[in-house]
Amino acid sequence: VLIVTLAPGPEIHAKPGTLVSYTMGVSIRGTFQFSFKNVFTGDQIAFAHIKGPGEATLSNHGLGDIIPLHMENSQWVASRDAFLVMTEGIQRDSKAQSIGKAFGSGAGLWVHHYTGTGTLFLETFGAILFKDLQPGESYFIHHHFVVAWNCQYAVEVIQTDKSGFGGFLSKLATGDFWMCRFTGPGRVYFQSKSAGVFGEWIAPYIPTSSS
Repeated sequence: VLIVTLAPGPEIHAKPGTLVSYTMGVSIRGTFQFSFKNVFTGDQIAFAHIKGPGEATLSNHGLGDIIPLHMENSQWVASRDAFLVMTEGIQRDSKAQSIGKAFGSGAGLWVHHYTGTGTLFLETFGAILFKDLQPGESYFIHHHFVVAWNCQYAVEVIQTDKSGFGGFLSKLATGDFWMCRFTGPGRVYFQSKSAGVFGEWIAPYIPTSSS
């Protein structure tokens, strides 16, 4: 969980459904921001705005960690589902990736660009890991596990000749050969679990109603 101590005045902006509890003195208001861009991006159109003084407890939607990113007139890019909370001073915008990056990065066609000064909290599925990259240094992460980055990245396809052409097409279609190559300077965050893979693993254990 995330416990936030709020001074009088500033607000934090949270994903709906994440507020667990709060003390007296805290005020909550919701906003509904509709635009045609939201229709295309599938982005959330509602926010919970939480204002002090007091304390608020928030929880992530998934089974994973919460990471703080302290921003000083800087920029981060994150997968669309990673957003949890941000403080005032940070602006968020949805931007389209190229088709290759959208298919291979695991983040989808649209990602969130965050700019400004403040603290951004992201949620992950599983434990959070990170890699600091020196200028020119590259690091490869499977597309299912990428969370956020502030460095250059490209999507690459792993070549193989052991599965046959049919096997290659099958793997390519499922994304098993897509890897994200991040190049420094900068940092990349990634998670230890994939929600999609976890869903496939747990599906056989979920009872289904018989017709």
